[in-house]
Amino acid sequence: MSNRVLIKRGLSKDLYKAGVIEGELKYATDTNRLYIGNGNENIEIGAGGIINIDSYNDLPEEVIAKPDTLYYCRDIKSYFFVREINGDYIFNAHSCYNNSSLNPTNSSNYQYVTSENKFYKAVYDMDGYHYVMSSSSTPENPSLYEDGTYVVCSGSSKLYQIDSSSSAGYVEISNFVYSYYTQMNPSNAVVGKFFYYRGNDEIYYINAINWEQFQPVIVDTLPKPEKRHLNMYFYYSSLIYICTEVTQGILSWQEIKTDVDLAQVKIEVQEMLSNRLEVVEYSYQQPEASAEAMGKLYMWREYGEYKICVRGNKEVLTIATVTKTESSGSGSGSGLGGLIGLTPIGGGSSGNPYMEGTYANRPQAGNGCNCYYATDLDKYYISKTNSGGFSSYYWEEVQMIIQSYAPFADQTEGYYKVVSGNTTTIYQVVTFYNWVNIVEDQHPQVSAQKASGQWDYDLFRLTNFVFDYQERDLSSMNIGYIYGVIEDV
Repeated sequence: MSNRVLIKRGLSKDLYKAGVIEGELKYATDTNRLYIGNGNENIEIGAGGIINIDSYNDLPEEVIAKPDTLYYCRDIKSYFFVREINGDYIFNAHSCYNNSSLNPTNSSNYQYVTSENKFYKAVYDMDGYHYVMSSSSTPENPSLYEDGTYVVCSGSSKLYQIDSSSSAGYVEISNFVYSYYTQMNPSNAVVGKFFYYRGNDEIYYINAINWEQFQPVIVDTLPKPEKRHLNMYFYYSSLIYICTEVTQGILSWQEIKTDVDLAQVKIEVQEMLSNRLEVVEYSYQQPEASAEAMGKLYMWREYGEYKICVRGNKEVLTIATVTKTESSGSGSGSGLGGLIGLTPIGGGSSGNPYMEGTYANRPQAGNGCNCYYATDLDKYYISKTNSGGFSSYYWEEVQMIIQSYAPFADQTEGYYKVVSGNTTTIYQVVTFYNWVNIVEDQHPQVSAQKASGQWDYDLFRLTNFVFDYQERDLSSMNIGYIYGVIEDV
């Protein structure tokens, strides 16, 4: 007689409600992950796999054990995994400046270049040297130190090096930057000089400063600092956060006792959703709903988001419009890209004008102009804003379709330029796409109210709900309706 194994199931965020009984299985329906209770918590089963070993004595040292991996000891029929306990982690915040172009002497070690929609961080090529701190203006009793010792004198904010061959017993290092409060950044650290900051463990000699592109995780809410976030970059509320370790946790083997073949159960459970849809995992930043996202299943395991993309309406949007007026002047015309005689419909920077002029006179993106035509390059640009938890604008070059009439929704997607008399209008034909979270409870709130008269189903104010006294054949039911039976008391 075979044994029947019961598995509790539900959303990953709710599994804790099912308890943590040792050996009890839980299946997260939103993330397709399998967990087992160990008496204290529910542990994911072998995210990194399961390794079979003959004896408990064959378990490797905790520090070299594979992470997220279960070890099955055949001699005692138990599973083990390495967990960290008593670890402490925090986020350190750093300023991140938004610049239209890369600034090599930026006063922050991080910057977001809006024109490129890219993040950069300062990377220092430097050598560190130990030093002695002195409150005097020059080194006191230099004979007490070995030759070559660096001495920082706070009394004079100068750097000296012990040199017994000198008459004073030391020499001043003139190429030195003393920064009492400010940490090192490209605006105060000078290539070819020594740098001292009060919080440094060493004096640094700067060989070079380079700006390196990197991609932080862009979030609307800062996650909890944990080991899995160690040394990761997060962009939140115009700041760069880096997860650092305050106290290193202790690695310890944790035992899970169960008679269930976890490897086989995991295979069988994961096959439930295999070969159905292409699964795309994401985290923190939701992908853009688009035609490319159609037909795929998007999962954010940690937060139980399980989404598909659906197509919405195709519409014609007015992107920019402007009316040309007569002008007797001959100036360059500031404010409208150098083109005289254009008056934005909607009024100045608060409108959504179309502008023309040379590429050099192109205004800053997001500053009242939605579409700009660079006459010297014969190119069109649309003002765009990036996504991901913060707002910044940039210009994107687009192909423009020029015609004499406003486009219809059934025309090809893209941008259209229509000139009618003195008015120029830029349209966009676009299809909208939306996300649907298929694991959320989407059942409607059903309520019925008796209007008047005798008790009967046709006297209830309902929408898409049919109530009757007798059972109906399945073929007579309509899709999109819910059927039920009202029984007289």
